[in-house]
Amino acid sequence: MDGGMLYDGVFRARSVNRIILAFNGREEVLEKIGAFLGGVSDTLGDVSIKLNVLPNIDIAVVLWKGDEEIPPDGNILFDDAVTDYLPTEDCAVLAESVTTRIMHFLRQYTS
Repeated sequence: MDGGMLYDGVFRARSVNRIILAFNGREEVLEKIGAFLGGVSDTLGDVSIKLNVLPNIDIAVVLWKGDEEIPPDGNILFDDAVTDYLPTEDCAVLAESVTTRIMHFLRQYTS
């Protein structure tokens, strides 16, 4: 994504890192929340969901479980076509919005 490296730190802090911290040790809950939001399980990472977030724009929220040697990790991936619809900055905002929505449902799920 053109100019994406400029947004990487903010993108990870506002979305990816929040997902990793929230679902570490309870990755399967992400799949349940994803299904509730109309998403489907995907084959990326150890656990992932694919969500249609806007017309013609899908994202995948991906988690890798950690172990004694490797910390947990994750990412939010966009379909290649996203650059036909949104500038890079808006992709970072979209990822943050999706993360906020997932966190809202996580709070409801765990309360």
